[in-house]
Amino acid sequence: DKMVSTMKSMTSELGSPLPAMAAGAKAFGSVSQRVISDAHFLEDAQYEDESAEITRLLRGPHFSAKADGLKRLIACISVGRDVSKFFPNVVVNVEHVPFEVKNLVYIFLVRYAESKPDEALLSINTFQKDLSDKNPRIRALALRVMSSIRVPATVPIVMLAIRKCALDSSVYVRKAAAHAVPKVFTMDPSMTDQLMEVIEMLLADRTPLVVGSAVAAFLAVCPERLDLLHSHFRKLCKMIVDVDEWGQALLTNLLLRYARTQFCKPDSHARTKLLDEDHVAKPLTMQQADKEPKLGSNILARNEGFYSDSSSDDEEEDGSSNKQNDNEDESVVVQDDIQKTSKKFNNKKTKGQKSNEDDQTLLVDKDDSDDGKKVEMGSERCEAPRPIADDHNLLLRSTRPLLQSHNSSVVVGTAALHFYLAPLADLPRVASALLFTFRTSPPEGQQVLMSTMASMVGVQPQLFAPHVFHFYVRSHDPYDVRLLKLQVLTSLITQANSRSILQELQAYLRDLDRRFVLATIRALGRCAGRLPSAAGACVRALVALTGCEAGVAAEAVVVIRALVQHQPKEHSAVVLRLMRSLPSIKASSARAAVVWMAGGDFGQGPEVGLSILNPEHAKCLTELAPHVLRQVAAQYALEDSATKLQLASSLTKLKMRSPNDTHLMALHRYVLTLARYDKDYDVRDRARFLRMLVPPEGDDVAASALTVHAQAILLCASPPPPLPSLAVIKGNFTLATLSHAVQHSTPGYFALAHHPINPTNPNIREPKLSSSRIPKSCLKKQVDFPDGSGEDS
Repeated sequence: DKMVSTMKSMTSELGSPLPAMAAGAKAFGSVSQRVISDAHFLEDAQYEDESAEITRLLRGPHFSAKADGLKRLIACISVGRDVSKFFPNVVVNVEHVPFEVKNLVYIFLVRYAESKPDEALLSINTFQKDLSDKNPRIRALALRVMSSIRVPATVPIVMLAIRKCALDSSVYVRKAAAHAVPKVFTMDPSMTDQLMEVIEMLLADRTPLVVGSAVAAFLAVCPERLDLLHSHFRKLCKMIVDVDEWGQALLTNLLLRYARTQFCKPDSHARTKLLDEDHVAKPLTMQQADKEPKLGSNILARNEGFYSDSSSDDEEEDGSSNKQNDNEDESVVVQDDIQKTSKKFNNKKTKGQKSNEDDQTLLVDKDDSDDGKKVEMGSERCEAPRPIADDHNLLLRSTRPLLQSHNSSVVVGTAALHFYLAPLADLPRVASALLFTFRTSPPEGQQVLMSTMASMVGVQPQLFAPHVFHFYVRSHDPYDVRLLKLQVLTSLITQANSRSILQELQAYLRDLDRRFVLATIRALGRCAGRLPSAAGACVRALVALTGCEAGVAAEAVVVIRALVQHQPKEHSAVVLRLMRSLPSIKASSARAAVVWMAGGDFGQGPEVGLSILNPEHAKCLTELAPHVLRQVAAQYALEDSATKLQLASSLTKLKMRSPNDTHLMALHRYVLTLARYDKDYDVRDRARFLRMLVPPEGDDVAASALTVHAQAILLCASPPPPLPSLAVIKGNFTLATLSHAVQHSTPGYFALAHHPINPTNPNIREPKLSSSRIPKSCLKKQVDFPDGSGEDS
């Protein structure tokens, strides 16, 4: 014990060496980190402003000190600090020879040259000299800085620099020249002709890194000049798989626009929706889609003259895609769909093995046909498809691998290209690719993917019919994605899948999101309107909701009213049930809908009237309607304006049908008298109009010229209104465009042209090369290294 106490006292007096050792190690680690790495510049950028220290480093005589000061400025820029006040101190270092210093100076100048054009203009001679530097990175940075100086007087100088860099031997410099073209066009649009010459030179480049930027410059300067792509079309098709992802997204849209002006329709199937007189797109139901002619073989497989190894290529693509995701459950499901559709649509045969019987009879899978039997393809079912041109086939085959891209924008653009240009038999692979990308995309990209699929379903719903379960709503789906999924489900409902879809929709009614519940109610109404055999189950589910919360009950009654207007005979019993439950309905819009039903006008005209209903139900409605309207009139002061308006109209219609009913005439006069002194001017105007149209019994109002037309005005036949919509489609915007995503025309949007009746001459797409304008260095791939060296690949 004495020994232990003695050791403790000695330790307390001398102190433990462990804390000191830990502090020393920590200090050594921080110092070594600052020496080895430049990460400490980011930490220092968070502290107080070190302007004096940075200015001293920039004006110092040593290159290492200048590089240290520039690194501090770049670190401040990366964390969002404004260091433009150091611009004069930085621009004086632009003439220094060391690559590290000059590179950092150019990075700073590119950031602030646009905001400080006068100061940057002082060093424009140095920028011009650096265009001849041996390091391609310096040449590219010099061009970037020159094009960033937004001074109109420098446009001719920048134009000369772009022409020089467009013929540079370095891929990196030619790419910088393509990026500088839109900047010059923004400063001086009158340079369009000269810029188009540069763009044509860049489009002739055989390096994918340059072609992607050249396409972006083309879309910024002259997007309507599709004739410039004639000689580059085949090269762009073969090179698209090697272009960077964002270049692929731009190139797919450009090639789509070009192909729509050059090639005929691949088949007779529709690719856009028909618009009615109100310019609202009419969706194609599954019943209408079943009447469309179906193709049971891949049309691309019949054109084997241009690609003799098409069969082996497709088998390798399908095999590799099936082996890639064997361990992922969701991926396996989608890849199985790809395998099924490939077996169903890509069953290729050689020309010698095809017989006349095979040309007349095609096998259709059970998913696409109700009976699953052979479908005769005669002249009454489907016309023979036009053979696809070689260039058209080249575009489709070249872009097909892009459906497996990791970039969702590339997948959407490629899917849109195939949807508009590929035969219908080749589109199931597009549906599978979109579904797979949707399941693996982040939430911010799912809305665009789902809107694309919803638009495709509205035109060709049979493409997504085998994948209905992919559109079931998940708990983590955003609200806009949920709406689009509901829209797709209502478009894909058929007799075969109606049971599962209705069960899914009824489960959504218990969701905690009230907006989603209201949208589900509208979806049930659309299902009932699209599939009459499922209308009974939908209406029963809607009637059960009338006793729920006021907003939910109101939406359910409004949807039932729309269904009654479409099919009054089938839903007449529901009308009587709602009329009896009117005292328990509190929402104003729901009460107004029930009062409208009590009026007995279902838009069938005066000669039809209630005879369209079941005779027993029509008799009950005639006896029950006056009592229901009397209950509403008893609490007239408590009703909403919508209910008051509907009450006056319904009583007027009942009086016209039963002109000898004294109780009804007294009720009619009582309601019009109350409406005459209502505080709402709309109600007062409606009462004044109805009083002049159908004067109450014993009223001193003289009969007007409108009285003889009362029956034609109030009891006229009218078409049923459209069912409640989930997502309004305002126009036929091209898929994979910003206008389609926001549903209105945006700047730079070009609508797709109609297919030509006769294909254009393929000789115009023969490649043309002018050796006097394009050097040989631009026609071979070259890989640049940071130190300026290069290596041909």
